[in-house]
Amino acid sequence: KKQGNLTGTPRKVRDLTADLFNGIQEWNKQQLLGMEVLSNISHIKLHNGKTKDGVETHYPPGLQDLCDKLNGICNSMCGVASEMEKIQTQIISLCKLESLRKVEQKPIFLTWPINSYVDVCSFVSQSYNREAKLKVIIKENIAHCTTKENLMLYSAMWAHLPYLDEKIDLMMETLLKETGYR
Repeated sequence: KKQGNLTGTPRKVRDLTADLFNGIQEWNKQQLLGMEVLSNISHIKLHNGKTKDGVETHYPPGLQDLCDKLNGICNSMCGVASEMEKIQTQIISLCKLESLRKVEQKPIFLTWPINSYVDVCSFVSQSYNREAKLKVIIKENIAHCTTKENLMLYSAMWAHLPYLDEKIDLMMETLLKETGYR
């Protein structure tokens, strides 16, 4: 269905949906970069654990640079999570504005009233914020790992995304369809 120029609440909801989707795309890019850096950290810690003198070290040369890269990636991910919080706040404000207008709760686009957008944005934002906190914990601890098992554990925790499940994918796909992006 072709839509004309949107205004008001529909326009804002559609723009916020695009912002949320773009944030997820940026997150995914940073996630992959982080996987690569964690792999390099694991490699350097497992294979370069001795100094030139043959003394064992838990902090081999090159580790700091990799940790700095991981820090930058985590900062980007936390920035995405922060932007998602702002989107959540804006959509909640739109919902409050709609309720102040005392208009009948009707669908903005196809079938969802404004409350459904609030539910999705809130769930997505909260999930990504929890995941961002986990990424920071991994970043803060990975350099101090002394065993292969711990390095593998942190790498698996990064890769697995325990707070981002398939429910988010379904919600986002539905949100994109609802707002006419799909």
